[in-house]
Amino acid sequence: MATETSGWHRSEDDQYWRFSGQIEIPDVDSRQYGLIKLENQLEVLLVSDPEADQAAVSLDVGIGHMSDPGTKDFPVENEYKNYIRKHGGATNASTSSKTTTYHFKVQAPFLEGGIKRFSAFFHSPLFSSSCVLREVNAVDSENSKNQQMDSRRLYQLWKSLSDAHHPWNKFGCGNKDTLLKGNVEDGSESRQRVMDWWQNHYCASRMKVTVVGTESLKVLGDLAYQNFSKVPNRSLGPLPVTTSPPWSTSSGPDLWFVKTVKDTQRLEISFPIPDQDSLYEHKPSSYISHLVGHEGPGSIFNLLHEQGLATTLSCGLHSAGRGVSLMDIDITLTKLGLGQYEKVLSAIFHYITLLPSALEEPYHFEELRKMAQISFANAEKYAPDAYAKTISQSMNGLYKRDHLISRGVKSWTFNKAHIEDIIRCMTFDKARIFVAAKSFDSMNVQSNWEKEKWYGTEYTKQSLNRDILSILTPEDRALLYLPERNPLLPESLDVGSRSGIDPLKSPVNLHQRPLSTLWYKKDDQFWVPKGSITVQIHSPSTSGTHRQWVQTKVYSQLVMDGLTAKGYNATLAGLDYSVYSSLNGVFATVSGYNDKLLAALDMVLEQVQALQVRNDRFDVVMEKMKRAYDNVYLKQSGEVSDTFLGDCTSERLYSPPFTRRELDYIDVESVRAHGGRLFERIHLTVLIHGNVTHDTAVSWCDRIERRFAAARAVPIPASACHSRRSLLLPSGCNFVYTAAVPNANEANCAVSYLCQVGDVADVRVRALVSLFSSMVSEPFFSMMRTKEQLGYNVSSSIWNETASGGVRFRIQSTRHPDFLESRIDFFIDWYLDVLKAMESAEFDEYRRGAVEKKRKKLVNLAEEQTRFWNYIENGYLDFERAENDAREIEKLTLSDIIGFVETYLHPSSPGRRKLSIRLVSQVGQCPGAGTSSSISQGVPATLYSQEELVKLRSTMVLSVCATPLISGRPPPVAAF
Repeated sequence: MATETSGWHRSEDDQYWRFSGQIEIPDVDSRQYGLIKLENQLEVLLVSDPEADQAAVSLDVGIGHMSDPGTKDFPVENEYKNYIRKHGGATNASTSSKTTTYHFKVQAPFLEGGIKRFSAFFHSPLFSSSCVLREVNAVDSENSKNQQMDSRRLYQLWKSLSDAHHPWNKFGCGNKDTLLKGNVEDGSESRQRVMDWWQNHYCASRMKVTVVGTESLKVLGDLAYQNFSKVPNRSLGPLPVTTSPPWSTSSGPDLWFVKTVKDTQRLEISFPIPDQDSLYEHKPSSYISHLVGHEGPGSIFNLLHEQGLATTLSCGLHSAGRGVSLMDIDITLTKLGLGQYEKVLSAIFHYITLLPSALEEPYHFEELRKMAQISFANAEKYAPDAYAKTISQSMNGLYKRDHLISRGVKSWTFNKAHIEDIIRCMTFDKARIFVAAKSFDSMNVQSNWEKEKWYGTEYTKQSLNRDILSILTPEDRALLYLPERNPLLPESLDVGSRSGIDPLKSPVNLHQRPLSTLWYKKDDQFWVPKGSITVQIHSPSTSGTHRQWVQTKVYSQLVMDGLTAKGYNATLAGLDYSVYSSLNGVFATVSGYNDKLLAALDMVLEQVQALQVRNDRFDVVMEKMKRAYDNVYLKQSGEVSDTFLGDCTSERLYSPPFTRRELDYIDVESVRAHGGRLFERIHLTVLIHGNVTHDTAVSWCDRIERRFAAARAVPIPASACHSRRSLLLPSGCNFVYTAAVPNANEANCAVSYLCQVGDVADVRVRALVSLFSSMVSEPFFSMMRTKEQLGYNVSSSIWNETASGGVRFRIQSTRHPDFLESRIDFFIDWYLDVLKAMESAEFDEYRRGAVEKKRKKLVNLAEEQTRFWNYIENGYLDFERAENDAREIEKLTLSDIIGFVETYLHPSSPGRRKLSIRLVSQVGQCPGAGTSSSISQGVPATLYSQEELVKLRSTMVLSVCATPLISGRPPPVAAF
């Protein structure tokens, strides 16, 4: 006998409840969906996708976080991660102010094994004392790496300055002191605290799960029942909700000045507003953020941008915990804007006074709703683990069960009262304001600086001029007004007939003329009303010299700056655009709904060709670029070591310090002159892709050609276009380049350790590097981070450049790079022994996983376009590289991989081509300095100091240019 209750249905044959409603999904989504509820009250959303080659699971819990603690069913630590990585997958977890989400993806046939290991964390974790202590150290290491990150520092300062008893006030990351409570222990006390936490908070009724697989909904439901029914329901009741704001808004506006690590200027404003979670069918916060964050004519940003006061502005909803919502405005200021921050505030608060009048014009909401509904109707697939994560987080929100995918976008309705509630909160007296900069020496800021507890961020509170609203002049006020109707919203969304089409695996070369080369592919598998146009403008003037390269970068930035206001309507209409430069030329791209794609391209190319370089905009762009280059080396030390590695092997030494110095010699007249020469002699490479017919693509390319021909552009042959090259390490080298970490306050050292293998055009080289990298990733992470606790940022990866494929190991740590490199040597030696002892069946699993990774299906139009363009731009044109690599990997044996390690990676190899970058922290003494490798070296180390980069590069050989591995073929007529 069937049972029905509150939208849930259960038949006599069912082991769980089924949601009886209809879940709203995109029009283009062919997957099947089902929602079930287990006896322990845990809800599971099932997604059946028979066409997928990867499966995924995500679990969202209302609180807390734990790592891979070992379980009763799978007691070996890292058993879960090893299984997932072996079968072509990945794992991750993230914590927000409301929930923690755990998720993994794996090749579809191995979902069952993955879900068994994953679910065991939540019903029978072991939490061994050693595991808990290692995770404490990992958290402490993560906190250490975050210490110099301005985003973390400012975020925690917002929290620390909130009411002391509010949940938002808590330290967001944690460290050894907070986790061990100041005790030195063997892990038993911490283990007990973690067990108590798990028992007190990890409850089935507070968990939501999403399972994505190729199996039927019935099979997926049974898998969920078999594995997640064991999770205990501790009857904890609803998730806790906080109703009070994180700080009092009754004492008037708060103004805080904050010192940053990087050279940056920011203004942040936050307003506590009514909780928005339950208002998702009206989206009042989206309405407000759309208007305040607008960048077109009449907007706050347009005024500040035109007057040289700001370079970015964003406005959006921010959660400070369940039940607590904030409306944030974040502005990147120029140096001029920093000095006139009061004028910036005056403009913001004046614009807010205009918001009530917007409620009388329905089109503001109607346009917002129209684009949201078009976007949802045509939502394409994306990575299954990210999709599962998004859904499981929705399930722990306040969405109706039929709105878990759509988030209610189909039923959005205008609610004037809810919008007015937010506007009433966005007043001068209720604002909390941060003005952040590296220095305030030129401003009248009081000097009684305090330090925030967790990051040491310096800040001071200052009174705010209450007459700030009167600062804006009448002339400036006249420049602020609400946006007009958007003429670029898509109208035609037709994708034509889908019958009788066999998907092509590559674009086709429609023509190669003196002025242009056209590549084209019609969308024949995703069937969405979208497309893209990519135009590469090859010019000898782009990067013949370092100065030309810098001038081209400045020119490209000025083009994007000039598109800010006129291009914003395109962005709102689902049309993305960009203009950028590289050694290979200037690139203009547009993508989005194909209905107005050509109009967007015309707008972009008009700006590219006819840019009027204004003195005031030149000054703003130059300040922005100089600041960016000043900050390049203030990133994580591991990122910086990789940057140094790239500098060592790049074709030209256009390193950040050199480029920064060159910027000091660039003036507005030189950029104007350069812009006049830039497109005199060119060749165009064009890719048109998506929901565009053959004839339309040809006509669009003709239009692009005519535009440049009208400007008297002289064609150059495609063979004369610059092709990328790189520097190759000599055989039998062991180069070590040592430098100081540029950020004097960064406590972490880093080492990036590269072994070049061979020409990336060689399919066997690519196959060996790919298979080894997929095999070694988890063991390297497990040994260096989990077991040896060397640091939070530990990774190994493929390092490909033109004519060069290799393997890169990287560790960021408070230990000295001498010690870190010795541990990498030790790991390679240890892993060689692991390979020699490996059973053939285990190797077969790794090989199968690597093959399936290569054969992973493209899931959306953008992925396909990116793959095609990468192969066009790099010059190889091997569009079927992934399949060719997969077939080659299938041929490899365990003996091949052992030989690969012995020849190309092992320290004892006399022919190894190895370069390591060692960055040494300037903060105190780093443990392990002077450590020598315990593994015999086939070639003695050649040491280079920080001043000897050019000398190091002189020992290398310049590679050949990329040579096409296929020729473009004319398309078969049937394809169109």
